[in-house]
Amino acid sequence: MSRLQLALITGIVVFFYLVLAVIYGNNQYMNAETTEILKNGFAVHYIQDAKDFSGNNLLTLVISAPLRIYESVLSPLAMLILLRLVSLGFLLWALYKYVSRKTLAWTVIIYLLSPWFLYNTHFSYTSYMEIGAALYLLTLVKLRNRPDSFISYFVWSFLHILAIGWCLHFHYSGVILCLISIALMVRKILCINIQGLVLGSCTSGFLIYLGILAARTNSGMYITHDFDEGYLGFGITHVYPVLKSALYWLRFSSTLGQNHLVLETGFNWVSATEVIAQSFRIIWLAGIYILGLMTMLWSVLGNWAAAIEAKGYVFTRNEPDCDSGYISVVSVYALLATMVFAGMAPILLSSDELNVIFPFSLLPVLLIIDKLSEAKLSRHLLVMTVIAGILITIGLFGAVESGWFNAEFNYYENASILVDSFFN
Repeated sequence: MSRLQLALITGIVVFFYLVLAVIYGNNQYMNAETTEILKNGFAVHYIQDAKDFSGNNLLTLVISAPLRIYESVLSPLAMLILLRLVSLGFLLWALYKYVSRKTLAWTVIIYLLSPWFLYNTHFSYTSYMEIGAALYLLTLVKLRNRPDSFISYFVWSFLHILAIGWCLHFHYSGVILCLISIALMVRKILCINIQGLVLGSCTSGFLIYLGILAARTNSGMYITHDFDEGYLGFGITHVYPVLKSALYWLRFSSTLGQNHLVLETGFNWVSATEVIAQSFRIIWLAGIYILGLMTMLWSVLGNWAAAIEAKGYVFTRNEPDCDSGYISVVSVYALLATMVFAGMAPILLSSDELNVIFPFSLLPVLLIIDKLSEAKLSRHLLVMTVIAGILITIGLFGAVESGWFNAEFNYYENASILVDSFFN
């Protein structure tokens, strides 16, 4: 595959992603958390001095900053979509020396059109975590071997710690990234510059402090930061949370999206007759689950292959002797870190709270695809077209008729009402 063909496929997929993301963003249900996030962001813009950023946190800045560039309630939505698109750029940057161009094209399709990725296009603390996770993965690649240049070594080390701090600011599931780093450093695969570590730790510490402060003063913005539901080690004593985290890992790289997306499509618009609408719904659910289970088996195969390849490196001091070996090691450590975190977490974690691992969960599947990169381009393009079409169809249904998104909701109108409240 040539660079032009890769660029063309990327451009087409990005176009469909933008269309779906805009529909998702405008059709989102504004729950208490979303409303609180927007209110605080709007308050920073309309009440505080434009040059005063004191008392802010990242969740208010991602709302108020775009308003200062272009004053419209659509600006924060555009920023959200842009940041999520930038996360794809980080992911491609991390992988382009490790996999073929065909696999990079598959990465664009699987990442951007994933039901999990699209369904998280709403204002929530977890919606901003993918960019931090993708940047973190990029730094893992850049710091695999100590860079020769001190500046490069320092910058990537700083960004590595900053990416962790970014994710921890929005949700404590960013601890998973810390566990991965610790494991890789113990194995002496990851090299971090001391100066970059110190500066990054100070910056990340400040971000985490702002996040904790915001959680205490605006509990509606950080609903799941409430530890009253359980206790440290809740997942270990109940076992199920650990198993569920492993199941989410497998589902993230499949087409079997969130239950809210799959189960709540009614097809009442097809016919007023209940029997006909119900028949369409049964056909839809059967197709979704059959395809979902097939792609989930592919995910299991990819993770099995990654585990076999990483077996000689994860618990030994042997260095991975190939690029795919290093990616396999990273993915295995990410899965283990996810299960450890789920065991220590005080509550049963939802898919939104674990989406920090989404980019990592795709790695085993991409490695399996890369092993098939020698197949004819025409075959890849045919399968890509079919898979992309299916994902777009699933995404479209999710955007207009699902648990948290519906054509009857209108973000622009509801957000405009919130803005008007500051002047009335």
